[in-house]
Amino acid sequence: MRLYLVRHGQTQWHASKMHVGKIDVPLDETGHDQLKLIASRFSGENIDAVFSSPLSRCLEIAKAVAAIHNLEVSIDERLEEMDLGAWSGKTYAEVSEQYGNIIEQWSKNPDSLVPPNGESLGRVRERVVFWLDSAWSQYMWKNVFVSSHSTPIRIIIAQLIGLPFERIFTLSLGLASVSVVTYNGNFATLEVLNDTSHLNRRDKEYTE
Repeated sequence: MRLYLVRHGQTQWHASKMHVGKIDVPLDETGHDQLKLIASRFSGENIDAVFSSPLSRCLEIAKAVAAIHNLEVSIDERLEEMDLGAWSGKTYAEVSEQYGNIIEQWSKNPDSLVPPNGESLGRVRERVVFWLDSAWSQYMWKNVFVSSHSTPIRIIIAQLIGLPFERIFTLSLGLASVSVVTYNGNFATLEVLNDTSHLNRRDKEYTE
């Protein structure tokens, strides 16, 4: 199974360095430009199935890619971003001021810090790995496009390549990035990580 793991594009909240989580914030103008470039990148790929988080910033991208390949989008809540509860809508600085370095705390003990009214990283891992197992059982030798968020994508990669759970934040994933993992049931190969080369086309188009 080859997984094309695509993080959604930019929203106004991301541009403002705010925590988003499961809040359904739509793509902004830059995000829609990124959507078009992602769709163009995958127009020549062989895609057998398209999965998406139900949040619109992911679903719009999934629908664009699915339309090119005459496929339906399989919407799956297990691919949603971590529920950040009371942190949603707050800037990174605001959360850090109140709770300290959350990445450092998570790296020491992934379940040590749960946002008020939110979700633990362990719970996110459970649902994402459940999705991964079901995807493998259905699409063992297929090419699967996944439109999701930074935390679920990190978990998928870590689970497949054997990266310890507490090290998932060592994986850098930019907005509108593409990562590719192949898996044969025994071991996985991380072929591409955090590739944003397709976004360079936008700069070229705007300067010509």
